[in-house]
Amino acid sequence: MKIGITDPMGADERYQNYARWINLYAPDAEIVRLSYRLGNAPAADGCSGIILTGGGDVDPSLYGGPVRHPALSGVDPERDRFERQVLDGVLARPRPFLGICRGMQFTNVILGGTLMVDIEESGYPSHRSPADAPAFHPVVIAGTGPLSQAAGVSPRAGVNTHHHQAVEKIAPGLRVAAAAADGIVEALEMGAAEHFFLLVQWHPERMADQSSPCAGNIAKLFLEELSNYLKQYPTLP
Repeated sequence: MKIGITDPMGADERYQNYARWINLYAPDAEIVRLSYRLGNAPAADGCSGIILTGGGDVDPSLYGGPVRHPALSGVDPERDRFERQVLDGVLARPRPFLGICRGMQFTNVILGGTLMVDIEESGYPSHRSPADAPAFHPVVIAGTGPLSQAAGVSPRAGVNTHHHQAVEKIAPGLRVAAAAADGIVEALEMGAAEHFFLLVQWHPERMADQSSPCAGNIAKLFLEELSNYLKQYPTLP
């Protein structure tokens, strides 16, 4: 079982958080680091599951946003081009896919949606975390897709929050799977997805309480769907 995880491009510990999270539930899974610095976009084709990670802001030119906004941070067009190749591969050959934080925002943009360049400027309360401790807030889970399956009977759950941007216009084909009390979209899913396709705004890999339905259960369901996928296509990695 090979799982491709994109490089968040910050400190190595950020990447290791994702790898450890997956290996916590699948110790034998082979994790493939996907990064433009490694020049290995074709390696994604050999992965039976893909995770797009968090990181800096998506290039606003991709969704018609202001390119010189003072709130922008960590814009990396080269990363955007690389991850578009990875995402295009998933869309061309559907397989289990999970987008986290920036991964959710980027996927929404590439599929035709837009972002709020800054949540607070758009009139919403802050969704940032202070430097000394993570902030949390509840989300309301909707629909019958993968997030609802992971959450089980609980329509509400607490999640961590580490972002200053959010989905504004939802891309065609996606639907809301969870929202915060203030209306900020916190999760999306693809209605017509052939396989697991979930986008979450929070960081399940960073949540200390992995018993939360919005943390460990997401990894478990992703891996369960990955196992089912490999049963259908046993010759894949």
